[in-house]
Amino acid sequence: MNDSDPIRSIHIAGTDLVFRAVPVNGQTPSGDQIALAAGFSSDDYSYVLQMRDNGELEDVRSRESVPLSDGQRFIVALSDRSYRLAFAGGPLDWPARFITAGTLRKLKGVAADKSIYLEKTAEPDFPLDEDDVIDLDEDGVESFKAGKLAGQRSRRCASSTWVNWKRCASRSSPVLLCSRSGTGPTRSSTSCATSVTCSRPRRTSGQ
Repeated sequence: MNDSDPIRSIHIAGTDLVFRAVPVNGQTPSGDQIALAAGFSSDDYSYVLQMRDNGELEDVRSRESVPLSDGQRFIVALSDRSYRLAFAGGPLDWPARFITAGTLRKLKGVAADKSIYLEKTAEPDFPLDEDDVIDLDEDGVESFKAGKLAGQRSRRCASSTWVNWKRCASRSSPVLLCSRSGTGPTRSSTSCATSVTCSRPRRTSGQ
């Protein structure tokens, strides 16, 4: 890269997908240059994804250069690994252990008149609410799809591979992460569920 390279504007977000414009030199920045533009240092374990204009999400290695003509939006997160999931049959690598249904909607451009479903093999596919948090560190690859709009579910932990990440409705309490071992009960307006296996969620890179 030399001083004559033009300054371009790219849009960078974390795993929350809140984008901001930042300057970068040239039309083919490297993964390291994109991470530096996002505010990370060369010593950070940064994971860079390019959101291409064709809808694909492509990881960008530190020394790999990518053309901005393919897309000018990037997701940059602190992470030393990625987690594989599938959406509508296509693979997707995500730089955080957890992902919400709302984030999947934004990533894949799913219309508001569709619901996001967790695909299951031995039972019906499970409709997800926007703020349901899915643990991608379970065995196997979690698969999702868009489908017919589903009604709002009752607030409960479920015996499944997804997790429900909620604040207790009655007070400002720590967020509880209800694991697949939880089988209920429905959260009430007066108390938090205590009879299921719940714990504070572990903080992970990019979360």
